[in-house]
Amino acid sequence: MTKYVSPFSVFLLSLAFSAACGAREFEDQFGRTINAELVSHTGEDAKTVTINRGGKELEVKISVFSAADQKFIRDWMKSTSPKINYSFRIETTKKKLSETRTKSGFYRRSKVQQYAYEIKITSLCRQPVKDLSVEYRAYMADNYRRTSSSGTVQTSEKIDIKGPLKYNHTATLQTKSFSLDSFRSGYYYSSSSTIKDSLLGVLVRVYDPDGNIIADYRSGSSKFKHTWPAKDGATKVTIE
Repeated sequence: MTKYVSPFSVFLLSLAFSAACGAREFEDQFGRTINAELVSHTGEDAKTVTINRGGKELEVKISVFSAADQKFIRDWMKSTSPKINYSFRIETTKKKLSETRTKSGFYRRSKVQQYAYEIKITSLCRQPVKDLSVEYRAYMADNYRRTSSSGTVQTSEKIDIKGPLKYNHTATLQTKSFSLDSFRSGYYYSSSSTIKDSLLGVLVRVYDPDGNIIADYRSGSSKFKHTWPAKDGATKVTIE
């Protein structure tokens, strides 16, 4: 017969465990003891844990503790969300994918180029980070107004980063492509007049597994005025 455990009982057990994780006596492998409090960790597989001893936070190797205390610490780590000091270097470059030249009607279409932004996200976290996602919004100026009455074309996407990202390792992504037209018309304009589409810039955000913004980046010149909607929240870290 399955035993029913009420939500209130689970709550009490949670409180009891939290209390147990306050200041307590820990023993090392040589039988020496210290009074300390577990503060934070960077993941269940981490080799170290941060403790508070006498008001001072210290990062200590878990292996120095006794077997019983190592188990206690590992159990605490499983029930406590990791604390990660996220830090990234984000770089974007314009990437030319193709080019074609055609003619039509009263004007001559000089060329059509396919461009995209390549986004490189390098982790500067000392421990591997995982289950991250990246969202971008890229913009182009549609100066010929072929696809946008406003003169601006936007593309966006949210992409999951597969697998853990280790320190100084880079995840490389590519935005959806833009068609950049360049026209020279001998009918409506003088032969020296050319209309060109151009890339404006790209906004990039990185999210942690809980959906919190942990990195915010924007490229482009000072003329690039696009921003994330205010409802999307504020940046939580500074990009180096």
